[in-house]
This record gives sequence, structure tokens and C-alpha cells, in this order.
Amino acid sequence: MVVYSYYVLDIVHKGHLHYMRTAKTIAGKDGLSIVGILTDEAVIEKKPRPAMSFEERLDLTAAIRYNDVVVIQETY
Repeated sequence: MVVYSYYVLDIVHKGHLHYMRTAKTIAGKDGLSIVGILTDEAVIEKKPRPAMSFEERLDLTAAIRYNDVVVIQETY
């Protein structure tokens, strides 16, 4: 199974990790957990500009073990 979720992920907290762990559990050992990270442009349509750069947020997300693939999310 493939599970897709997306985040701003500007300030990572336990809730984010809980959702990511749950997505990986649902995907199963042979499935994929794919995470989209919202671009700065997408974020500022609804919220203030993130404190962390888009590249920092991408790198941080890729380092979280529950995520198999990290992609760019250009819209909410």
C-alpha cells in the first residue's frame, strides 16, 4: 500500500512524528510512505512564511526514518 501525507513541517513536534509513524504502519513493510513538503509559496497562501527554509524542511523530513520518499508539494 502507498500512503501519502503532506506537511509544512516548520516546527517538528511529536504529533508530526505520530502521523508519520502511523502512515508507515498503514503502508506496511512492503509499502511506501510518501511525504510532501509544502513550498514556501504554498505555505504563504495560508500562513506566515516558515522560519526554516524549504531546503532545510526537505532535508529534515528525509532524515525521519518513517518516510520512504519525500516530494515537493506545491499546493495545499
